[in-house]
Amino acid sequence: MLPRGMRNYLSEVARVLKVNGKCLITMFLLNPDKARQVLGGAAAFQFPHRFRDCYVQDIITRKTWLAMMKHRLSANSIAKG
Repeated sequence: MLPRGMRNYLSEVARVLKVNGKCLITMFLLNPDKARQVLGGAAAFQFPHRFRDCYVQDIITRKTWLAMMKHRLSANSIAKG
């Protein structure tokens, strides 16, 4: 899911989640060390292409596996509450 989709996704989760409710979301998050491993080919999952603020498995479709830098998600999460 690209950043625009992620913002919409988090907005919808916040909209329908009950007060003090919980939601489990799974995704690939990268910190700088993991990003270096991915780019160096040393990670179990490969995201060889950078696209905007993300790394993608397939640069053509950009709809396959996607990894987002952890600090981007944190900023999105905080903005959505």
